[in-house]
Amino acid sequence: MTRPEPASGRRPSVAVRVTTLVTSGRLVEALPLAVLLVAGVALRTVLLGQQQLFRDEATSWYLASHSLGDMLGLAANETAPPLYLLLLKGWMAAFGDSEAALRSLSVVAGIGTIGVTWRWAGDALGRTGALVAAALVALSPAMVAADREARMYSLETLLATLAWWLVWLIVARGGEWSARRRAAAAVGLVLGVAGEVWTMSLGLPVAGLQLAFAVFGLLWLRTRVSAIAAGCVLLGVLSLAPWLPNLLAVASNGQRFWTPRPDLGSAADTLSYWLSLRLGGLWWLGAGLAAAGAALGLAAASRGLLSRPSTDIGDRGAVPGGVRRDRLLAVAIALGMGLVPAVWIYSQLNSVYDPRYLGAAYPPFAIAIAAGVVSVARKARSQFGANQPVPARALAILVVLALVCGIAIPASVAVDDSSHDKEIEPARQVVATLSGLVHPGDVVITLNAQTYFPLRYYLRDGELERSLGTSLYDWHRPSAAFFTGWKDIDDTGILEPATVARQGWRETVHIGPRSVFWLVTLVDPDREFSVFEPLSTGEMRETGRFDVKGAGRVAQIRSAVLVEP
Repeated sequence: MTRPEPASGRRPSVAVRVTTLVTSGRLVEALPLAVLLVAGVALRTVLLGQQQLFRDEATSWYLASHSLGDMLGLAANETAPPLYLLLLKGWMAAFGDSEAALRSLSVVAGIGTIGVTWRWAGDALGRTGALVAAALVALSPAMVAADREARMYSLETLLATLAWWLVWLIVARGGEWSARRRAAAAVGLVLGVAGEVWTMSLGLPVAGLQLAFAVFGLLWLRTRVSAIAAGCVLLGVLSLAPWLPNLLAVASNGQRFWTPRPDLGSAADTLSYWLSLRLGGLWWLGAGLAAAGAALGLAAASRGLLSRPSTDIGDRGAVPGGVRRDRLLAVAIALGMGLVPAVWIYSQLNSVYDPRYLGAAYPPFAIAIAAGVVSVARKARSQFGANQPVPARALAILVVLALVCGIAIPASVAVDDSSHDKEIEPARQVVATLSGLVHPGDVVITLNAQTYFPLRYYLRDGELERSLGTSLYDWHRPSAAFFTGWKDIDDTGILEPATVARQGWRETVHIGPRSVFWLVTLVDPDREFSVFEPLSTGEMRETGRFDVKGAGRVAQIRSAVLVEP
């Protein structure tokens, strides 16, 4: 006769054991994503405030630091709509305007992009595909670089990815949902599309591609949800109507965009940069691997290979959906990546091609590669047989590890490079040096925008500008609204003696009898000063020059020139 076990020694009930197994299973499933998020956050935040602000970042700060009305007035002269500036202004009010604080808004947007990509790929490909796509976004050098800048590129990528996920979800699955869920997804899609077009001008072609996908679903599936998706995209685009006249005015002002016309290798170079650094002549290898992986994923999705039942590396059961849904995925990611060739073609007429602007195409590209990895893993499992899961699992794991290591190492190198003073304007050193040399009545003139905006930022808390009794001037672009401008220098840059002698001008800049002009540049001074006409024509005379050193060395030739009229 056995004794009953004491209460303290009772075995756990079946329900408790099942709950424990389910909970531990979920934790195990969530662990890889958690590791990716930690790695993504680390790459985006380590030494975030060490690098000095460059021109574009300082411009973001300069515009957002104005009052709301003035900011919108200045933003009307920009090529980008003002949503990012509005968010940055609120962010600065909450967290300050240090370098790290300014850039952290983009960090948050970048982490959000990882999460949205994971959800989209998980809905379309299953857990393994979701992890691969999330890894590609979290560790891509291009994505990491964009997420570490106080610019609008990271926000644009997040909003465009959200809109792509929702438009695909509504067309592919909206018919299976309740009315409340469809309405929530529709509102999210309108907001996502409105956000992308209010963040960057390139949001308009992205929205056009999303509309094309909804129309494709309408023509192919002939479902009401496809019409709803198309209507939501149109509503989001129409929200930009109040700002559209400003964009058209800026686009027609005749100013040439700064990027050159892209050659045939530009698109391939962009694909390579998304996955790895462009090291010497090996860019073609990264571009080839990227294109091959994306093509494989598109082929697998378009043929319906991803709809087959699978127990691939932790996937529980079959990936939901059929051949049509997979083909919808193929169309969506193909159109998403289509932003790159579309911008390349347009840039043959009016170049706007810059890899930084094309981040909205990267998450669809990552999902395409993830689809290729899933297809290879399932083919391997089929080849080895159901009774030998280890080889198939090992193959897929090796592929994933190769992808992760192949892009994580270049991403860490990119972070290391960006956090030092390599090819960085040493605006801090310029301000520190000038502070010990200028006197009341002196005039500081910057010769380019690369110098003007960083100096404006680093002068914000100093005494230099107040001690001068005047503002910081820029002579290159006096017509631009966001420059203080030296309006007395004409388009040729020549300062006439009569202008200097004019009493009204002297009062404007508070020139004293012993005033000194400081010409400052943070780029190659020989190139900048050679085109500064007052020096070459003798209207102004150079009396001294000093180089500015940073981090114990001269990053590039940086100079300030002491001149007299």
